[in-house]
Amino acid sequence: TARFFVWDETKKETVYYDNPGILQLADFGDGSILGINPAGEIYAIGNDNGFNPAKLSQASGNFNKIVWSANNNNKYAYLADADGYLLRVNRDGRSEKIGSTPLKPVTCMTITNDGRVFGFCGTGIANLFVYEPQSNEISNLGVAVSTLNRRRYGYVFNSAVTGQDGEIYFGETDRGGHLWVYFPSIS
Repeated sequence: TARFFVWDETKKETVYYDNPGILQLADFGDGSILGINPAGEIYAIGNDNGFNPAKLSQASGNFNKIVWSANNNNKYAYLADADGYLLRVNRDGRSEKIGSTPLKPVTCMTITNDGRVFGFCGTGIANLFVYEPQSNEISNLGVAVSTLNRRRYGYVFNSAVTGQDGEIYFGETDRGGHLWVYFPSIS
């Protein structure tokens, strides 16, 4: 079985903790870490309970394949399930289903400094979506295309991160994978 491990600097040893089937972790950047297993059980790891996972709540959805995104500028993490549903999860594990992305599955997403969520969804040629918390709407922004030197389309993306100035980096993973940079409008 999979286990978590942490280096204990005071004891100079590795400490192991049992993993209750957690697939991915969402790190808020302040020591608050959440994880979810395929049954939809949300666990807290870190802070008050050390790294021993403590069950917080039960979410509803298809969690065989998930994508998390969290940052320390936000009080929420966002979770996309295998069916393309977007959930907002707060630090104590309570979740609410926001809506469905334009296509499924969601392959990557990130939270911008102003709280919007951008990500790619779909198979084949992926579509960029945005979730706007102020209006509670999920919109399809279309496919990625670059016109530098020659026209190039983005197909399969599996990583996303927001830069210091609000730019978003997307990692493309098809045979001709590239690093894409997107500059969302400032809201």
